[in-house]
Amino acid sequence: MKKLLLDTKWIGVGLAIIFSLAIAWITTSKTSLFVKTVTPYIAEEAQAFLPITIEDGAIVEPKDTIISKEYNLNNKTIYVILNTEVDELSADEIKNSGLYFSRKYMYGVTPQKTEIRSLQDLPNITVDSKMFNEGVKWLETYVDGYLFAVIFVMMMAWIGFAVLIYSALSQLLLGRVVSPAFARTLRITTLGYLVLLIIELGTGFNINILIKLVSLVLLNYLINKQFYHVEK
Repeated sequence: MKKLLLDTKWIGVGLAIIFSLAIAWITTSKTSLFVKTVTPYIAEEAQAFLPITIEDGAIVEPKDTIISKEYNLNNKTIYVILNTEVDELSADEIKNSGLYFSRKYMYGVTPQKTEIRSLQDLPNITVDSKMFNEGVKWLETYVDGYLFAVIFVMMMAWIGFAVLIYSALSQLLLGRVVSPAFARTLRITTLGYLVLLIIELGTGFNINILIKLVSLVLLNYLINKQFYHVEK
């Protein structure tokens, strides 16, 4: 173990890459299947709202119109409402989860929060059925590649940051007992951290940061003492 694993250069990076690739592939596969399942339905339902013309930060077409749809997703009702009779909607009009449009604003509502975006940020544009369907087709075609790349990069960045922090803390806390090489601490911490991530993903249980730190410090101590006999 000492020669083949813990002293192998870039073993931690290699395992992190493999882990990130696996997560990116699994997540992308599930998301792609969902997207390709729901996009035809979304494209069909969107026809009721199209075409929409935005000029100078306001919806000018359809004019003075109210279109309301509601959908049941996982036993939750989601509303999609377009109301171009008013410039903005009141709190009572956007109290349910969903997506709302007034003449000048867009509202995204969830049980946790409400986000408001001004249409002033959008360019003058007309979204008709043809443009919308082309967008849906593009999403179905390219979502896999873009999503895979984004998830992979994010996972690598997250793992790298976490491992550096845990390794630095482990090195600091072990300094009074053992004096391991920091490169070895990085490898051991990477291995341990990936195992903890796999346990979290497999069980759905979120392991506390303090528990992770104690586990990784203990792992570093036991491996250094058992295989390297490093001791102060």
